[in-house]
Amino acid sequence: MPPMRGMGGMPAGPFAGPGGPMMGGRPGFQGAGGPNIPLTISPPVATTVYVGKIAPTVPDAVVRELLEACGQIRKWNPVKEPSGQSKGFGFCEYVDGEGALRSLRLLNNLKIDGQELLLKPNTATQKYLVW
Repeated sequence: MPPMRGMGGMPAGPFAGPGGPMMGGRPGFQGAGGPNIPLTISPPVATTVYVGKIAPTVPDAVVRELLEACGQIRKWNPVKEPSGQSKGFGFCEYVDGEGALRSLRLLNNLKIDGQELLLKPNTATQKYLVW
């Protein structure tokens, strides 16, 4: 039995042709919208949290461990003096919003070595998160 053919002699069916699923056989298109409908690219996820009021007696490793307990960290950037001593604050970027939200809920006002941590989302994160 010969293969099914659609209009114009192209192979029939939604998965036919070199462009893949729903591409009408045209390579290079990324969606069912075709050549006249632009693809939507979602904005990057904003998940950066300010972590402040870190007591000078608290090692960076302890702060990082607390932050990691809330979610997977993309980047932890403790701010330091030129001498290498901590300035008592930093910025934590989480892989997803869940980690950022969890840290805000669980670690804000947490007392460590007599000082309460202060966690705040940056403006972009605040717009992204619903809390």
